[in-house]
Amino acid sequence: MLLFDTGIRVAELINMMPEQIQDGYFIIHGKGRKERVVPQGALVGKWLIKYLAVRKEYFEYKFSANNVFLSKTGKPLTEEGISKFLRKAAKAVNVNPHVRVSPHTLRHTFAQQQLKNGIDLYSLSRLLGHTNISVTQRYLNSMEDAQILSTAVKTGVLTNLVR
Repeated sequence: MLLFDTGIRVAELINMMPEQIQDGYFIIHGKGRKERVVPQGALVGKWLIKYLAVRKEYFEYKFSANNVFLSKTGKPLTEEGISKFLRKAAKAVNVNPHVRVSPHTLRHTFAQQQLKNGIDLYSLSRLLGHTNISVTQRYLNSMEDAQILSTAVKTGVLTNLVR
């Protein structure tokens, strides 16, 4: 949910520490340890509060890492583990097996949804942590002209999907 609603990289999620969670936003340490701020949607904030409460109780005596997101054994999640989870979840909801489902697919979908919802390319580039706007422009390649031209009032991905 957090990957999809923020567009952060899977490595950024895996390495997230509690102090990076702020009221209404996340402080993300991206490639090259560059820091950026990413908004925290209301739905993600709600589930994050629930997760952190369960995490604290479940790992009270088992903590082996301080990362926000841990496996059931108390160790940091891995990219392979998250990818496997996403593939399993996609299969459970009957996503076409020929459709690629991965953490990067969520990031790509986030970018396209943000563009469809009306965010400008420069702001999207900053949210994604791209050093050059031309990297962000690649996300436009598979969008149709009509999609690119349409804009929405709000840019929150989950907010617009729930409506």
